[in-house]
Amino acid sequence: MDTPSDEAVQAYMEYFQRETSTCRFLPLMQNALPTAATEETISEETVRIQVVGRLLDEFKDNFDDPLGELFGMEEEEGPEEYAYVKTLDVFYFCLNRTQRRPSNLNRGPSVKTAKEQRDEDWKVHIEELHRQAKRGVRKFISRAQKTSPSTRLRRNSSFEAADIMESDIGVSAAIEANSRLNSPARRIQMVLEQNSGGFDVQIEAKLPRPLDLIPVDRHNYSEHLLLKVNELHSNRYREILERHPTVDICAKLENNLTPGVRVVSDGELFSLDGLRSISGDIKTTAAGIYMHILWPPNDPQHFCLYVGQAKNLGNRIADHNDRLYRRKHPSLHYHVWDSQEDMCSEFVILAIFNSETEGRNLFRYEQCLLNLLEMWMACLFRTLTAKDLDTYLPPSADRSSAGRHLNVVPPIWQRFHDENLPARKEVFDRAGFEALIRSDDPTVRSWARQATASYNDLRNSPDPQLRRYWFENNQRQLQQAWDANEKRAIDRMKVYQVEGKERTIRCAPGRNRGYITCGKFNIPLPQSLSMSPESKIFVQFHLYEMAVSHRYASEAMPCDPASRLAISIKGCNSSGNEVDEWIQSSGSKAAMKINTLVDMLEGITLTESRSFCRRWDVSRTEKGAQRKTNYTNE
Repeated sequence: MDTPSDEAVQAYMEYFQRETSTCRFLPLMQNALPTAATEETISEETVRIQVVGRLLDEFKDNFDDPLGELFGMEEEEGPEEYAYVKTLDVFYFCLNRTQRRPSNLNRGPSVKTAKEQRDEDWKVHIEELHRQAKRGVRKFISRAQKTSPSTRLRRNSSFEAADIMESDIGVSAAIEANSRLNSPARRIQMVLEQNSGGFDVQIEAKLPRPLDLIPVDRHNYSEHLLLKVNELHSNRYREILERHPTVDICAKLENNLTPGVRVVSDGELFSLDGLRSISGDIKTTAAGIYMHILWPPNDPQHFCLYVGQAKNLGNRIADHNDRLYRRKHPSLHYHVWDSQEDMCSEFVILAIFNSETEGRNLFRYEQCLLNLLEMWMACLFRTLTAKDLDTYLPPSADRSSAGRHLNVVPPIWQRFHDENLPARKEVFDRAGFEALIRSDDPTVRSWARQATASYNDLRNSPDPQLRRYWFENNQRQLQQAWDANEKRAIDRMKVYQVEGKERTIRCAPGRNRGYITCGKFNIPLPQSLSMSPESKIFVQFHLYEMAVSHRYASEAMPCDPASRLAISIKGCNSSGNEVDEWIQSSGSKAAMKINTLVDMLEGITLTESRSFCRRWDVSRTEKGAQRKTNYTNE
């Protein structure tokens, strides 16, 4: 929806300033309301909503609905956010122009604002729901264990209403919290504030709220995953694919799941509280699969998930919780985690390997099984990029949460200890990644292509934070590539200073004067030397601490770095006579060009050099275009 025009906003101002009905309201509000909407208590908010609601109705009638569709909504939905916020701004602007004593100036420190009260109510509500879910899970597990000698639960088992019933006290507390959250007096304001954190600042539009994960059939997912692995990765996983039929592999994967995963899957508890109820021993030393749940405290429905594996789960989770470790190993997972100081975090255990694996390296067969487990869980909880979910999920699977979670490289590419695949990470230097793309090993090349495609799919994520991560990384890598190019250019120029270099004399068409090229610098030679085109000469730069009389730029000023650089050449002229000379060039532009050359010899990049006075630079706007010469101001 388009934002209101300047004319519409001006109409607001005119209305509030001259409408008689508004003037009747303002004296009543002088001491009954605070200085701003953010300072209102629940009761003050109720009064203000009633007044502003009436003003909106009168304004719409008197001005023939200048904001069009913004006031065409049903009453129970409340006004559109922008119009309503703008109305509040104007309302308090007019109110604060009168002499009054705002109510918040007389308020005791224990009085809570409406927002503070809502935050407290929301926390009570969430904690109560979490307690309900945990009690229900414990009852369900206890009942399942009593009816079966093993810990495996029936595939089609589900929660009954009795499994999650609460005591009268717990239910009444939850109902009370809900009723306070949904009171009519605050309904309009909640429409404006309940989606905090869901605004995409890059496109200035509201994002749809991420839905809870849609319940799925985990058995169907495991069977389809094995079909795709057999199709795409049969060589890497032949150790397990050739030894066991699909049904046996699925059974082995299922047997390693923790009871909490089965309960969540069978009971369709894919909400934040359901996922947190998976729980598990996060200090275990066994190998297995874990999931990390992150959510902002002010908007718990915008949660993010990351699935990982470890040979020692306790140590791995401890590494994750180490802020210094996260700083040394940048990733999307850590980027989102540390994007907010008070980000809520919880680890749950999805699968545990047999305890016999503790303290030793896993066999290839066990590694295959662990990778399949991690990949299965990443598909089950849809933590992969949208591109990879399209590849590995069944065609009928729900993809509404695709691209909102934190696994970048598919776990199926997790390397085995006897493979030469690189460690699974998201940030490589340019040279290192180019080496992977050009590797002689087809498996490494395939991994690099897959990793690139998965990483670049973050560019298309519906979540602005994930897109920003991609853009920031991309910008950083481009800057690193640019810095590396400049460093190489500096190193090449220093060769002329340290040991000198042989160059070929060139001659522009239609001109008799020859020149040599040293990097991006063209250095003309005096015609008096009679040097033949295409002949070879030896060039060396000589950089001094002080200005010298035989400097190359003869008109360099004493403050110019060019006053300290001399250039010598050795070779033979067109007559065959030996030439060993200091060469010179006149003109102020020659001095500016050599100033830039001296900057490079002293380790200053071209980017930095451009910020200095009396410098030279040459660039192209695009490939193949004519070079453009620039001189900085004198």
